[in-house]
Amino acid sequence: MKKLFIFSALITLALGGGSCSDSETDEFQNILIPQDNLSASISADALSHTIGFETTQSWTASVRETSRAESWISINPTSGDAGKHTITVTLTENETTESRQAVVTISCGGESANISITQRGVGQDEPEDPNNPDNPQKPEHPDVAPEDRLTWVETTYTEVYSDGSSTDKSYLLFEYDAEGLLTGYDQYDYDSEQTDKINASYERTLKRSEGKITDEEKWFEIDGSSYEGMPLPNSGEYAKEYRLNASGLVSGYTDPDGASQTFTYNADGTLARSEYRDPSYPEANSTATLTWQDGNIVSISTIDGRDNETTTFSYTEHLNPWNGIDIGAFMIGDAEESAMLLGISGTTVKNLPASRQDGNSTMTYTYTFDAEGRVSTIVTEENWQDGGGSGSERTEYTLHYGPQTVSKPDYIPYLTKQEVVDEGTLPYTFSEDNPDEKWYGVNAYTSYAKIRSTMSDGRTSEKTEYRQININPSTQEGPVLGYLYITQDEADNFRLVSTSFNEIPLGENEITPHRFVYTLEYNCFTVNLEFDVFYPSCTVFDPATGEQKTHWMPMLPLDKNCFTVSEPELRYMGENTDENGPMSEYYYRQEYLFQVNRDVEPTEYDYQLLSRHMYVAHY
Repeated sequence: MKKLFIFSALITLALGGGSCSDSETDEFQNILIPQDNLSASISADALSHTIGFETTQSWTASVRETSRAESWISINPTSGDAGKHTITVTLTENETTESRQAVVTISCGGESANISITQRGVGQDEPEDPNNPDNPQKPEHPDVAPEDRLTWVETTYTEVYSDGSSTDKSYLLFEYDAEGLLTGYDQYDYDSEQTDKINASYERTLKRSEGKITDEEKWFEIDGSSYEGMPLPNSGEYAKEYRLNASGLVSGYTDPDGASQTFTYNADGTLARSEYRDPSYPEANSTATLTWQDGNIVSISTIDGRDNETTTFSYTEHLNPWNGIDIGAFMIGDAEESAMLLGISGTTVKNLPASRQDGNSTMTYTYTFDAEGRVSTIVTEENWQDGGGSGSERTEYTLHYGPQTVSKPDYIPYLTKQEVVDEGTLPYTFSEDNPDEKWYGVNAYTSYAKIRSTMSDGRTSEKTEYRQININPSTQEGPVLGYLYITQDEADNFRLVSTSFNEIPLGENEITPHRFVYTLEYNCFTVNLEFDVFYPSCTVFDPATGEQKTHWMPMLPLDKNCFTVSEPELRYMGENTDENGPMSEYYYRQEYLFQVNRDVEPTEYDYQLLSRHMYVAHY
């Protein structure tokens, strides 16, 4: 779902501010690897670990176990060319109480980087990380008078590309309790054509309890997809639970789909690192490391399974205000917006950002202030270029403070209900270009369903869906079958023994045909008349699920009674010879009628003929 209030898409992490760190990469000429990646302490039941790095030329890697144990660790890949890479370390579960160690060595251009891997034993706790103390300092936010709280924001987003531009508008509402704590925030997106109405809403409620905060979202979108020009709605609910550490800062969360993120802090409460893991999509796994200087984030280095990226920031002289939410941190990253808004993501940045550089993309920030010194507008402008061209994006935010009543606009009209009010079959087919031009046939007809649609504004309309059906049973060989050798006894006693009609399941959806076989079994051979039929169907919107469901339309019966078979003929054609000797020649002839449409009187041209030559050898 599109969310314009996520101000700049960097990484999925929560942001903070306030200390200075040293270089985060080890000092090699040919191997660039973050210091955090040079060692790892892994739990006894962990089965994998990743190491991200970059080299200037081709490289190799090996693993050496330094503890006594059966082979328990392997790596992949073990070599590569210059560039950014990720090695996956695969481990077996450590079922002992003793830890075990190994060293992964990456070699490139005469240099070697050693990464120590420790897999802890059963029951062993993770060693304390000096960058993630048990009780990092939690930022103290000042009390904000109701008239100074940020209550709603207007957003205008414009994208300019090579062949045009587009503009989207939305607005955000922030809700607080009596103590000034954020309890919810909502986003409403305006429609680009009916500009006084909205086409999407995302309403979120924040619930606090001991050691956690739950973020519940209800979303409603009116999709661009439609039925006959009538927009279709889509809705759902989503909940995320933030776990808090002893200091009340967010330590991590797990999505309902299994993806998770953990956060590591410095002693002063600034965010040091974020790790994202998705078991269903390992390529998205990432680790982000933050570098601080003079109270601000100056860079974020992100390593994932596909790339290594560094984003840098510069800042204005304006101090970052607290108006019920963290405006400065909110502007820097896409993060965990709830964690940022709640002020539980660590010490905030000191100043408002001025620019952001991310690969080939540059974003600048411009601010204006009202008479009370509060931020009144924020304009971000981003220019980017890639192999496919270049473009720019401009977003303007207008901030409003104090208790205000903002009316929620109406949604654009959308489809709320569909029902089939009439359906049946017609004894003919017709031209879609000229419906008055009708054709009548014994094996053809039309199914129809009249659908009534009701819109959210009360308007109704009706449309009839037609599906034309034309069936032609045939053999794989055609009406003239291949010749056949039989015995004289089979020729003398030639007869039709039985007929049968069967369906061969090929699938159970509207894009898979149903196959039927009418079998004529003679005393000396069998003929199969086959045909495939797509069952006629249309789609009807189901408001209970927000989806379009298949509605199967009426059909004329398809059974054995659709076939009328005459008595077969076997004519003696005389004596003949082949390269092996004399033989008697016979000619088989079978007439049949297939009629599914009983409202049409068959003509002589509707009867079909099967035939074949058969021989009795006398040698």
